[in-house]
Amino acid sequence: LAKEWTLVLFSLAASGLIAWQAAGVTNNTPISPIAFILLALIAIVLTTVHVGKKFRIWRFILNIKGSWLSREIVSFSAFFGLGALSLFMKDNLLGIGSLLSFIDSRVVGIAAIVFGAFTLVSIDMVYKFFIRKDTLHLHSAMVCITGPLLFAWLANMPLLIGALTLIKAVLYIYRKQSLHKQNVAYRPTISFIRISTLALPYIALITMPMTSLFVLLPFVLLGEIIDRSEFYYESEVRTPQGELSFSQQSVL
Repeated sequence: LAKEWTLVLFSLAASGLIAWQAAGVTNNTPISPIAFILLALIAIVLTTVHVGKKFRIWRFILNIKGSWLSREIVSFSAFFGLGALSLFMKDNLLGIGSLLSFIDSRVVGIAAIVFGAFTLVSIDMVYKFFIRKDTLHLHSAMVCITGPLLFAWLANMPLLIGALTLIKAVLYIYRKQSLHKQNVAYRPTISFIRISTLALPYIALITMPMTSLFVLLPFVLLGEIIDRSEFYYESEVRTPQGELSFSQQSVL
């Protein structure tokens, strides 16, 4: 896990950015262009640190048909570019809104969301070849679930939050039971904290709807960090280095 912390943070940063963009386009959730760009750049640095600096970008582009890592990098780059462009157009920063007045910033934002959704799929598919300590095909830390959950929180959709929280809780508890039956360490204290970070924010949202998102969201993010960390700890996955080597061999 010590070697995978950058992937934990990248996965959550990407999920959060995509959710933020989607909430901004569909629910007018405020988005700071500067914060968006800074977080995206941090996410890019995190994944670059893990993959390494020896690759050449053309290898990813050439092998986009055969590598989910290539698709992840290309789709996230497209999401970042289109997402930032839509924000600059919306606020007319640097006069970009006036320059591209013939295009609706919302359309560009929707295009960014499409690439963002494909990014989430690609992130999960990078790890399709791995050895799990449990027998489930789905995992509660999959970004295809985490992204929509964060979107639901940012867009203030209690029903969707409840549904996705329930899905995550069921998958998490089932996985822990599977590990326990196999006499594999399932870390009950950490598991309790994880379940609490799913249940308590939602309970607070329902019983105290005026509670600030800035109070609830840190607990949600803490739980996602725990879950994603356990995903790497409980699995032997094909990491980006291995996927990269496979990708380069396919191209060469």
